[in-house]
Amino acid sequence: MRSRRQQSGFTLLELVASAVLTSLMMTAILGIVWSTLKQTQQLQRHDTQQASSTTLIQQLRMDLQNARGMQVDPNGITLHGFLARDKASRSVSLSPGRVRYALRKVKSKRILARTSDGNSWDPVWIDFGAISIDSLSFLEVDDDRLSMAETGGLPEVPESFRITVQSNDGTILWREVIHHHEN
Repeated sequence: MRSRRQQSGFTLLELVASAVLTSLMMTAILGIVWSTLKQTQQLQRHDTQQASSTTLIQQLRMDLQNARGMQVDPNGITLHGFLARDKASRSVSLSPGRVRYALRKVKSKRILARTSDGNSWDPVWIDFGAISIDSLSFLEVDDDRLSMAETGGLPEVPESFRITVQSNDGTILWREVIHHHEN
């Protein structure tokens, strides 16, 4: 007969119990990692949208401030004024030009795009909803009106107007009252 000696090693029951505990701990850790990763992605997406909307707002504000003529239609806005860009540096030049912001559909996405030559469109905002401009003042008929050459044949930009830009889900990205002729 064998005498009982102290054995070095683990029993099958101890190995199974340690495997179960290890898998429970791994599941808990993976849950925490997954939750953290999901929150990080949401924050990055929010930051990207904030940066995109800030860029959109800066571009639109600059174009609206430099425009002399503006026409709004259901699909977008046409602006005429000192809006031309230097092709090499893409910076604003002080020469007359025309810009159009319009809703474009690419596959299932609604995109706000900008063009200055009518041929190439630069996407400005993806999942775009709507843009509206509400005049808050009416121009009086007087001698200070701009010539048709200055406005590009478009109606003159109102003295004060409210612009509202919305995303596809109805979130207001930008709403501002602009006093165009203010010094």
